[in-house]
Amino acid sequence: MVTYELQPTAENVTGSVTVEVDPQRLQGRLVARGLPPLPEGRVYALWVVLEPEAPFTKDRAGAILTTAFRVDAAGNQEQELRLPPVFASTEWVRAVAITEEDGSRPQEHQGSPLWISG
Repeated sequence: MVTYELQPTAENVTGSVTVEVDPQRLQGRLVARGLPPLPEGRVYALWVVLEPEAPFTKDRAGAILTTAFRVDAAGNQEQELRLPPVFASTEWVRAVAITEEDGSRPQEHQGSPLWISG
């Protein structure tokens, strides 16, 4: 198991996010605690940010969308993840990050990271 502890990118960003990854099975678990609930139509997006030379298809920000999710009224969410193949070889993973995106098109990756692994 590989665990990514995501840290807030700004002082006004609250909450914590942990992503546990099983590279052999390409499965994982997202645990979010105390994130600000989002307005209707907005979602959090979990990205894997790749090393520039990684041999995978990525977006213009060098990332792959893993999942989009919402949190409950307390800002919590736990869910199982099916992970992209890049996680089978963690040398290509630069970071794991969360942005806020439009719920109807999270793959457009308009947001900047709110939480990111070190």
